Amino acid sequence: MADLRIQWLVKNGLVPCIFACWGYYILYMGVENAKKMWRYLIARYGAYPVVWTLAGEATSSFYADDRERASALQKDGWTEVGRYVRKIDPYHHPVTIHPAKTSRECVHDAGILDFDMVQTGGHNGWNRIADTVETVCREYAAEPVLPVLNSEVCYEGHQHTNWQDVQRFSFWVCMMSGACGHTYGAGGLWQMNSTEEQFGGADAQTNSRVHEDTTWEEAAQYPGAKQVGRSAQLLQRYEWWRFEPHLEWLEEPRTSDNYKLSYAAGIPGEVRFIYVPHKRMYCWDGPKIKGIEDGEAYRAFYFDIATGTETDLGSVEPDQDGTWQAPDTCFSRDCVLVMERGTVKQRT
Repeated sequence: MADLRIQWLVKNGLVPCIFACWGYYILYMGVENAKKMWRYLIARYGAYPVVWTLAGEATSSFYADDRERASALQKDGWTEVGRYVRKIDPYHHPVTIHPAKTSRECVHDAGILDFDMVQTGGHNGWNRIADTVETVCREYAAEPVLPVLNSEVCYEGHQHTNWQDVQRFSFWVCMMSGACGHTYGAGGLWQMNSTEEQFGGADAQTNSRVHEDTTWEEAAQYPGAKQVGRSAQLLQRYEWWRFEPHLEWLEEPRTSDNYKLSYAAGIPGEVRFIYVPHKRMYCWDGPKIKGIEDGEAYRAFYFDIATGTETDLGSVEPDQDGTWQAPDTCFSRDCVLVMERGTVKQRT
């Protein structure tokens, strides 16, 4: 069944990300058996376009009496296994490791990683936003430079929390802060509950590990999934992989305890994206954009994340200092201001 699923993903233009096991399994199987398992996975799936993820939550030790020591042993073990995978894989597929926090913290040598997965969810909604922003920004600036992908944020609907407002915000603050990708998750979907059976057994009342009471069919239709997908489609209309964060384009004061502000990224002289989150009820203020290049003309539009509606704003007319006050947003909810390069016009 795993073979059929991986073949289906590849046939449909998707790149399977293959997780070997949970990180703490290495405490029981040992490093040598972990290497044998990886040799088997590489032999079986290496000819496909895949990504290798050495383990899930690689240094989390859920069931160990001495968690600190167990985490250290896991870090030692997965570092050795990672070097082994890089050595024997003839196709040189990208290698990473899924963390409790960041991939860099799961191995002794970041050189065995091709990109840095981070987990910022904690599945605690708005309480995790500050940590999400701080983690992505820190890893984006870390050395050696690695692409940063948020591999786990708050799952939508998890225990009836973390709804679409959290999903929109998490996606855009990550992508505008330098992330190279983002993973959406949904309660009920990750646990794959059905109407006949819940994860771990049919009787949820006797199973303390059941986290959701939503079926995967219901969870697959959550509104946040559509909104995150719509957001990705907007980015893909541009060379989003060239985007870099540009907070200096914004006039809003930023403090360490206030993260619900606008975020900006893009390519100077070509395109600017400004994410404008819902800040408070009945607030339609447009952002003030700074540093508009002399001789560059932009056209602009607002994109409503919830509906996909676009509102054309016409030409951007900055003042002598290169500052432009965007008009009031026509949405009281989250939107994205997009500025595209137009016909070059000298500023007068």
